[in-house]
Amino acid sequence: MDVAMTYCFDDVEIDAEGFRVTKGGGPVRLEPKAIELLLFLAANPTRLVTKAEIQGAVWKNTFVTENALTRLVAQLRKALGDDAKEARYIETVPTRGYRFVAPLRAAPGQRPPEPARRPSLLSIAALVGCLVGIALLVPTLQGWAARGRRAEAGGPGERAVERQVSTTATLNAFPRFSPDGSSVAFATLKQGSMEIVVRPLALGAKEAAITGDGMQNVQPAFSPDGRLLAYHSVGRGGIWLVPALGGVPRQLTTFGSNPAWSPDGAAIAFQSQAWVGTGEGFYPAAEGSTIWLVPARGDGPPRRLTSIEDVGPGGQGSPSWSPDGRRIAFVAGGRVFSVRPDGGGLRRTSRDVWAREVAWENGGRSQLWTGSQAGNWFVWRVPVAPDTGAPTGEREVVASGGEKASAWSQPALSPDGRSAAYVTFRTRRDILEQKLTPDGRADGAPLPIAGSVAGRKVPWGFSPDGRRLAFGTARPGEGQSVWVVDLEKDEARLVLEQADLSWSRAWFPGGRRLGYVAPGARGRSFWSVDVETGEAREHRPLEDHIAWAPALSPDGTSLLAHGARRGGLNVWRMDLRGGPSRALTNDSEGIGWPVWSPAGDKVAVEIMREGHTRIGWMPAAGGPVRELVSTPGQSFPNSFSPDGRRIAFAGQRRGIWNVYWVSLDGGAERRVTSYGSPALYVRYPEWSPRGDRIAFEYAESTSTVWVTELRAER
Repeated sequence: MDVAMTYCFDDVEIDAEGFRVTKGGGPVRLEPKAIELLLFLAANPTRLVTKAEIQGAVWKNTFVTENALTRLVAQLRKALGDDAKEARYIETVPTRGYRFVAPLRAAPGQRPPEPARRPSLLSIAALVGCLVGIALLVPTLQGWAARGRRAEAGGPGERAVERQVSTTATLNAFPRFSPDGSSVAFATLKQGSMEIVVRPLALGAKEAAITGDGMQNVQPAFSPDGRLLAYHSVGRGGIWLVPALGGVPRQLTTFGSNPAWSPDGAAIAFQSQAWVGTGEGFYPAAEGSTIWLVPARGDGPPRRLTSIEDVGPGGQGSPSWSPDGRRIAFVAGGRVFSVRPDGGGLRRTSRDVWAREVAWENGGRSQLWTGSQAGNWFVWRVPVAPDTGAPTGEREVVASGGEKASAWSQPALSPDGRSAAYVTFRTRRDILEQKLTPDGRADGAPLPIAGSVAGRKVPWGFSPDGRRLAFGTARPGEGQSVWVVDLEKDEARLVLEQADLSWSRAWFPGGRRLGYVAPGARGRSFWSVDVETGEAREHRPLEDHIAWAPALSPDGTSLLAHGARRGGLNVWRMDLRGGPSRALTNDSEGIGWPVWSPAGDKVAVEIMREGHTRIGWMPAAGGPVRELVSTPGQSFPNSFSPDGRRIAFAGQRRGIWNVYWVSLDGGAERRVTSYGSPALYVRYPEWSPRGDRIAFEYAESTSTVWVTELRAER
């Protein structure tokens, strides 16, 4: 940007050299960062300027939350007389950034500014964002970042070039390079189902469909010789292999997802849980998932490498082989582990971070993690011993930046380390309420609740009188928040906000207090907050094996949660006043996510079986679990009807999510919503105590696959 430039539009002048703004000849009072932002937008007219670019240009190496940018834009609009709904100067591009739309004219003695071309997205902020996660062999990350800075500055060196690989305005996900780097395989939503395609990167080349059976095929992975693609079939189940040029697929396993080839092509590591969904709200694996290994030739059965008992709470997923094939890294409950292919040598690498994905780099002598800490997103580099996976030094921050690390998803590097493939998401998020007829059928279309609150919103439950709904929000850089919305007025009020709290379904009797989990005097504790005054109270510490925020009994005396101790994931009951927890189930594979009935005499549970989940119930005092739903797919219980005779749950059937309920008396599951696309998901259905509605989390995504490469400037 020419520091001597003066930008003129309407009656506004921005004097870059004098660092001042005038309107109608008079000075406009703006804080310095607001002037910097206006200068940057005016220097890049007519194009989308991403939030990541603005972060890098205005705040440079300092991390700030998205609220700081939103506040500056609001200040500029107010000072210049602009309107967000009918923008004349600064247009908002939802979830992505801003566009300067005012026609610029030349100041005396200057050439008129030219609209900028669409920029390379490999500015340092976007570059580091797209290099996070499960990328393979990333030894040149720091060099790329330095070259990205030179390119952004316009000086000599490398210039980043970005290309859009996917061509449909729908869901596109899981890109992976071919071994020679000439093509990218990914899953795309076509004609109602996810299918695997391969797109050559040569100019003018068209993508080739590899699958087309309508079975929701996702997570492709090239074999090291490039002849085969492994993938997960949601509809048929398990890991499948298909020729990379297309052909007849064959089944390798009957369960599992997320395949990862060993470097020699002899074996495939995978997670036991099936694909749950593609979007910004999903973690690699849910509770009960473990890491397995199967011979790629199919001449032997799958073999489990890890257990819930040894690893502890948290779904195990996203396996990643070290370059020498001696270890497999994976993520479980936000922690990073690695294990040998023979199942021995289990080693935990991470300590106090919440990791989503892990990748090996530098010949196996370090790992990259992407995840969060204290509510902020980071990318870390951690030196490790190649033979043991043990840390050999302190981790260093490669990148930070709130939403940026999560905005660039599912990245992978080409074998030569010169290109990166990644996915960008645009997601609509809401809490919706579906009104019901007396017999539990949908009555009209779902309607939004608390639309004035931004970000992901997760229902915590209706108050005992059904007049209010508690929900939580989570925004990178701002921690997690507790809200309560008055359903009659549709007014939401912030109750509590802190970086290290966890949500809980826990209204106390009377509807005055709400439970949650946060650090206490002796580690994690169960707390409650007065929703009127904000007064917080610590109730009891939680034992280490308790994996999720507990649910409070209707009478306010007991807690239910799931956890792992001496075996698989199971349901545990605790007295609110203190004392040891007591196991209610003893299942080797996994039973969890307990839900109290309104009378407190029954408990709904999720039963985990070979990557799928089922619905069951049991007496609250303990006893046999009665299975109600065993349909293939995912079934997540969340609440009872007011009479305690039905259980509401989120169900995924062949990759498509809907709200369902099932009667405790048996019978077929009943679908409440009528969604038909894998591009959306619903979760946490809460049945109102009044019986007339179910509230649930709703998210719908579109996504784009990109490839970015660095080329020497000639």
